[in-house]
Amino acid sequence: MKHTVGVGKYFGIPVRVHATFPLILVVYAVYAWRVGSASDVLPAVALVLAVFACVVLHEFGHCLQARRYGIRFRDIVLFPIGGVARAESIPERPRHEILVAIAGPVVNFAIAALLFAVLALSGTPPHGDGFWVSLAWINLLVGVFNLTPAFPMDGGRILRGILATRLPYVDATRRARDVGQLVALVFVALAFVDFSRAMLAVIAVFVFIGGTLEERAVRARVLLAGRRVGDLVDAATPVLSAGDRVESATRHVTARTAPAFAIAGDAGALAGVVSTPDLLRALRRSRGRGTRVDRAQRFSGRRSEYGGVARLPLLVRFEQAVCGRRGRRPFRGTLSHDRRLVVAPARTQAVSRAGHASLLRLGT
Repeated sequence: MKHTVGVGKYFGIPVRVHATFPLILVVYAVYAWRVGSASDVLPAVALVLAVFACVVLHEFGHCLQARRYGIRFRDIVLFPIGGVARAESIPERPRHEILVAIAGPVVNFAIAALLFAVLALSGTPPHGDGFWVSLAWINLLVGVFNLTPAFPMDGGRILRGILATRLPYVDATRRARDVGQLVALVFVALAFVDFSRAMLAVIAVFVFIGGTLEERAVRARVLLAGRRVGDLVDAATPVLSAGDRVESATRHVTARTAPAFAIAGDAGALAGVVSTPDLLRALRRSRGRGTRVDRAQRFSGRRSEYGGVARLPLLVRFEQAVCGRRGRRPFRGTLSHDRRLVVAPARTQAVSRAGHASLLRLGT
């Protein structure tokens, strides 16, 4: 992930800190100074760091439980509002998702129980003040808060797992998202009533955006399951030759709306991709000088190889124009895609509003 710094690798999973993370330290340091004195700044920062160390353990609870089901993780990233374990896939069985989601809060409950036990043995009352008392209560609150059914938080994932035992996975995700967004509205209302709870409004934004994006990703994954890239290729879009002139190529733009056109090189191999805006821009600049279309291309087949792109679930991970080929094999056509996928009655097709395009190779 961009704008992150690695702080170590544990259990084979890199832990990274986002560039915005120091903001939470600054906020609590300033708050401690204002309500107390300068001597309170260091303990406040130490408590925040200890809490986020527990957050890392919380995320490892998810990761290690998910690893039992063959799920791999790219990394764990710490943000000012918490941590995110970035998985390469999601549990396929509802029971597995429930167990993975609940593993994180269980870690916080275990830490809280351990700290309260140590405090009891040392004679420290749980209702007193102090670093370890605060850390124990914060872990207890973090565990309870994460069980809130605000998808994609842990409680929301548990809710989706329960719903998925009775509903199709997409419907379960949609209902969990709806419940999560209602909870997010409650968070916003609480933040307006008491400004000291402003962090709830930030979490509400995360719930709204994260829930919506995950619902779209699940819908795309289900729609594309078992399909191959060639099933969605738009073979009707003309393929340009590297030697074609911009003036002659622009007739395809007026005849057919397409976000991009493939450029064929030697023996029909993929040479590159030229987008419609770039083609029109090159036409304005050429002024009849006969500019070749390959001079206007933005995506080169040599520079943008993704080789083994074959299954559609892999394709939806890309958020930019890409192209794929293997060796000098000919390609079939173009596929316009973004996060919006629509199933037509007769066949599946991808509808693009963002103007991205992928070039797809022939083959399996």
